Amino acid sequence: MLLKATTCVVNFDHMLDLRSKGRRRLLAYYFTNPAARHHLRDVAERLSIDPSNLSREPRRLELEGLFRVEVSGRQKYFRLNRECPLFREVRSIVSKTIGAVPLITQSVKTIDGVEEAYLYGSFARNQQDAATYIDLLMIGTPHGEVLAEAMGKLERQLGREINYTVLSREEFESRRTRKDAFLENVWNHRRVSLIASHETAQAGSAEFVPFKLCGSYIE
Repeated sequence: MLLKATTCVVNFDHMLDLRSKGRRRLLAYYFTNPAARHHLRDVAERLSIDPSNLSREPRRLELEGLFRVEVSGRQKYFRLNRECPLFREVRSIVSKTIGAVPLITQSVKTIDGVEEAYLYGSFARNQQDAATYIDLLMIGTPHGEVLAEAMGKLERQLGREINYTVLSREEFESRRTRKDAFLENVWNHRRVSLIASHETAQAGSAEFVPFKLCGSYIE
């Protein structure tokens, strides 16, 4: 396998030009799966994007220094370049704007019947590894098929299985009152509020809003 060295061109504006849907999907996927290593057709299939529409972005990200290329046989594999001087800054901005938390937030806010939603577990504690599920707790009465479709779409976009639990308001209150072990574990550890109790989910299409922080951390 040949490793292709790439000089990191430090151009923050270009690196964070998120107008391209392909770039947003790539960055969301790779920063959710930082050890990922894929050739173009593989990642295009995972993201459900036509390879011809995606082909320019990995190359641009390579030239900008955020991606590195590994050549094996006739295939070029793309992965994140952790040696890029702006890696941490880009990771922070991606996580707050187009990463797992904002994408899940935007999605659940469009599902009618979701009253509250929280991430918990390894992702909420920033302790995830390559095999970690995304744990999601929702309170309310969303339609099962609509919810399953939304979760399936998120799983494809993020390359992670989403382990979601739905409790009605009555069941949630009852289990909290009797100090249910599952809810005690969620409430006594770090979690991320996606929809707070005073918000309501609004049906419709979730749109990309650049540099808007979605979700708040709760100790």
